[in-house]
Amino acid sequence: MSTLDYKSENCTVDFGSGMTPEEAERVIGKTISRVDASEYNLVITFNDNSTLDINGSRWDDCAMGVDYHD
Repeated sequence: MSTLDYKSENCTVDFGSGMTPEEAERVIGKTISRVDASEYNLVITFNDNSTLDINGSRWDDCAMGVDYHD
């Protein structure tokens, strides 16, 4: 898990997002082929079959996690 803040012209990654700056930059410009959404989870699948998995909770102080899978 990345614990460093990162900011470039095209993206910002805040501490503890679970996504590295390199992963964030790789997502830019990809074409989305599928979106699966539920109450606490969003999975975005790209044309190259890589995925962006966003999960967490809206209640209390639960963090939201972001994971990128090649």
